[in-house]
Amino acid sequence: MAHALAATQRIHTRYPTRDELMKVAWRWDETARLYSITYAFVGTIAARLWDRTDDNELDEMEILVTPETLANGRAILLYIQDRNPTIFVKEAETDQMFITVDGLRVIPMTFIAMNTEYYPNQLIPPVGTQFRRPCHGTLPANVRFMALDYDRPEYRRSIPYVNFRDLLRQRLLRFAPNVEDERVQRRNRRDMEDIIIFLRGSAVDQDNAFPVGVAFVLHPTILRWLDFAMENFVPPTGEMVAEFNRLLGATPH
Repeated sequence: MAHALAATQRIHTRYPTRDELMKVAWRWDETARLYSITYAFVGTIAARLWDRTDDNELDEMEILVTPETLANGRAILLYIQDRNPTIFVKEAETDQMFITVDGLRVIPMTFIAMNTEYYPNQLIPPVGTQFRRPCHGTLPANVRFMALDYDRPEYRRSIPYVNFRDLLRQRLLRFAPNVEDERVQRRNRRDMEDIIIFLRGSAVDQDNAFPVGVAFVLHPTILRWLDFAMENFVPPTGEMVAEFNRLLGATPH
């Protein structure tokens, strides 16, 4: 259902096209570069940009940022919105920030501080990239980069996302199958497609297996999620089960 902002009549676009996804991702990345904001895409926006289909449901654009970005009442974000009113708009009643898709159509933006909501406590780019800093030492990278579209000059750039193993972990840790809250139940169902895409992505990227302690915690949750998917008419494929087993460190028979 469309959600309109009362003061401006802007409309929450839940089903952007592939081109519209690239447009808003480019607009945010350009803004982050201009204002020196360290970030990575997470959640559904990362899944949909990687999946490269025109069948996209996007409830919100989730962006992982440093705690400093959200300091002082999100002062830097408010500053950005004030300086770029045609790109970013704010709902006065809730302080919700939106990014413009086209005309009056917008997508909500959710900024998440590192080390909250089961996300990593810092963003570590790959060795050999311009974003790697001495402070990262020998820590393994948890950020990758994907090209928006190298065939189109206006989108010929790479944008950062947290690796799919860690995005999968986040979605599984927030999975709550026995909660009666209807909002949580809807979120569980929305997260199914993200989890499926993250599994494919982690297989393609060959992300490392979960650490032993994380695998131990996630194993029963994965079993419950597989049952949940089946109950919601999304039967797990052999490829999905195999990737779960690989990430859990299970030895194939």
